[in-house]
Amino acid sequence: MKLPSATDRTTNVWLDVAFCHTSNISFVAVTVSFTHTIKALEPFFNAVASQFILGQSIPITLWLSLAPVVIGVSMASLTELSFNWLGFISAMISNISFTYTLTGVSTLRKQWLLTGYGLEPC
Repeated sequence: MKLPSATDRTTNVWLDVAFCHTSNISFVAVTVSFTHTIKALEPFFNAVASQFILGQSIPITLWLSLAPVVIGVSMASLTELSFNWLGFISAMISNISFTYTLTGVSTLRKQWLLTGYGLEPC
């Protein structure tokens, strides 16, 4: 079986994995608990990316189930004593980077399945 070659697209996805760790910057700027609170928005960003980048239809029930998470994180951010913009933005960049990596890997997996690289799930 021939493995897929590293193209610009695959290289960009794997380099993004390193960029995902910008949350380490937020650990320095704000408390660890606040960083993890911000990172709780990752499912929301995954749903947005699935809907608008991958073109998958997300049911309204999923959006409604994410609303309490978004509201809760917003309230926690507004009342956080150790809030600063560096920590907040680096945690949000980490969320977006992880989402980009997941959508990129999903796209690559579909391409590899179409080209017959044998990456079907077990």
